[in-house]
Formats: sequence, structure tokens, C-alpha cells
Amino acid sequence: MEITYTAKSLFWLERAIIINNVSEKVDKITVESIGNTDMLRITLFLREVTEREEGLGISDDIVDKLISFLSFELKSPLDSVRFNQIKTDNKVEHNISSTMVGRFKVIEPINGSRIEELEKNFKVGSIISNLKIFYNQALKEEEPIGRFVLLYSLMYIVAKNPRKEYVSQFDIDKMIKRFERGVYTAPPPASSGKTCPYETIYTIIRNKIAHTEETEDFIALKSDVLKYLPAFMGVVKKCVESK
Repeated sequence: MEITYTAKSLFWLERAIIINNVSEKVDKITVESIGNTDMLRITLFLREVTEREEGLGISDDIVDKLISFLSFELKSPLDSVRFNQIKTDNKVEHNISSTMVGRFKVIEPINGSRIEELEKNFKVGSIISNLKIFYNQALKEEEPIGRFVLLYSLMYIVAKNPRKEYVSQFDIDKMIKRFERGVYTAPPPASSGKTCPYETIYTIIRNKIAHTEETEDFIALKSDVLKYLPAFMGVVKKCVESK
């Protein structure tokens, strides 16, 4: 039995991802780009003993986990996931159902060595943490300033310490410096009343967004967000993985 889904992505694959011996019921999974488009084809090859309805339920669960895994690992949202077809005994049923909506374009190639890493690391039994779910949802925010703010909000959760009643921006900056050595820092503005010796560029940008003034250059601010957002996505991902 073969069950196929399609999805939209922000990347294209240089070759298919092939994950073998997935579970007792699933022989393998393939994920491949459809031509030079933003579409992916996800195919699950189920073992012959699997009944049709059981196979559909198993496939839905595994594809949900696979989408979450790929979104987090590649720092890229996958959307417009569609249940495309099921093939049993040489009979094919098309377009059984569909979910979600898509709006993304291809921007990043994924090469062979990265694909090998994905094939090795995907595990059906892995639990997707709430922090990773939050991260994946933040990536779906298309507006860069909105995405930046959501990622910074996630850092408050990541930096929580049971020995402290609250998380400060200084706590967040300390965590950022652990995972991005050499990150740009500067003293906080004197008007802020803060006593910490530095703020990372990400906190500086966050505070410019949150405490805008009439004199703020919004074009320059958005330019900074666009410049530093890719690196910030990377450091937040590392912080989430550390928990």
C-alpha cells in the first residue's frame, strides 16, 4: 500500500529523503521535490498486512510528526499539506481529503549531506515538545517583525529558571551568548535604567520594536530585522534544542 501527500515548502531537495524501516507497519517514507517547484511529495510505503483504514490512520499520524520534524530541523515552515492518493492492489484513489492552506515560495536548496542527516534523525516515536511546536508556529508568521517578536517571546519560555521568579532580558542575553559566540552587544540606553553591562543585537532590536518613538526610523528598523532574523532563528533553535 502506498499513501501519498503533497505539501508546500520554502526549500527544494537536491535528492529524495528516504527513511527506511520506519515502523512495524511502515516499510519506508520518501520525501521529494516535484520538479523545480515549491511542492513536495511525501509517500509512505506500508507493509502488505496493513488494512486500508488502519493504513490511513497510521499515515496521518506519521506525516504530522514528519512535518513537525522537518519544519524544526530546517527552520522552515511546511504548509498546504494535502492527502493526495492511496494505491492498493494496483487501484488508485485520488484527492481523498485536504487540510491547511499554503502561501510559501521556494528559497533554499537542501543538499545531500543535510538529507542524510534528516534520514538518520527522524524517529516515529519521538515526541515533539511544546517549545518546538511554538518555534514551528513562529516560522509560519510571514511578516518579519512579527516572526522576530514571536521568536523573542519564545526565548522567555526557554530561559525560565525554577530558582527565579521571573525571566529578564539579561537572562535571555546570557543564553544567547552561550549559543552564539561573538554576537554583537552594546550597553543599554541610559534612559532605560538597566544596570546590565550589555544587550545583544536581538534584544536591542526587540526593544526598538516594543518601545518605538516618533523619531524611530522604521525603514532602518525593518532592515535590521531582515538582516538579523536568519541568525536569530538559528540561535533560538539551538536554545530550544538545549532544553
